[in-house]
Amino acid sequence: MTTSSNRTIPIIVATFVAGVAIGYFASSVPPAGDGMSGTVAPAERYRAEQPTSNDIVLGDQALVDLMQSDVFIRVMNDPDLSAMVSDARLRGLFANAGYSAIIGDAGFQALAGDAGFKALLDDAGFKALLDDAGFKALLDDAGFKALLDDAGFKALMDDARFTALADDAGFKALMNDTGFKALLDDAGFKALLDDTGFKALLDDTGFKALLDDAGFKALLDDTGFKALMDDAGYAALLGDTNFNALLGQANFNALFSEANFLGAIGAYGAFSVD
Repeated sequence: MTTSSNRTIPIIVATFVAGVAIGYFASSVPPAGDGMSGTVAPAERYRAEQPTSNDIVLGDQALVDLMQSDVFIRVMNDPDLSAMVSDARLRGLFANAGYSAIIGDAGFQALAGDAGFKALLDDAGFKALLDDAGFKALLDDAGFKALLDDAGFKALMDDARFTALADDAGFKALMNDTGFKALLDDAGFKALLDDTGFKALLDDTGFKALLDDAGFKALLDDTGFKALMDDAGYAALLGDTNFNALLGQANFNALFSEANFLGAIGAYGAFSVD
């Protein structure tokens, strides 16, 4: 079994399950009535009437479904999680006003009863994710916790455009692409993301407008442009010190703003193709 510090998500599930179970069973025990106190009365044989179908009340169906789910059974049969649920500190959590507010929150109750959420909890891939060492390390990472508390990140999660992007088939394919995953792990790319100049570029109004420009988007989809990006000679040119120095010269940039110069470049390209 793993340690409790590495079982953050299962503990959340366990505390919720335990809280629901405790509340359910506590509410099922009848309170002490007048017959439970005072002098000891003579014993009488109890004669109960046979219950009918109208006398049996199952309660909230969502609760019944939860207690019959694989997750509930898994939690209750896990020795480590059962020990955690029995821990005095965890019982203190159940008595916490914040915890009670979460359990009583309509949104949380709707989530607990959501068919998609239940399917997620039973999903083999999701269960494997919960057991993944890297995922557990991520949950314990101080930077990740800070990210979850960041106002900008929360705003991003609530942004409809981001939600649409996350559901986009192309974006999902990109996330699963081996080359893209390798890029995310590349030291140079990580350094670029931390670069002050690059961050300033991403916040630049002109750059944002360029990304939204129809012509620029068409250029990115152009077969010739893609071939140029993959060309070894072009890559070497971009890394050339003299070329970069040329790009920084005002006269050179002004030349590329001249319509006649651009027309000449286009004519040369057409002539070369012929």
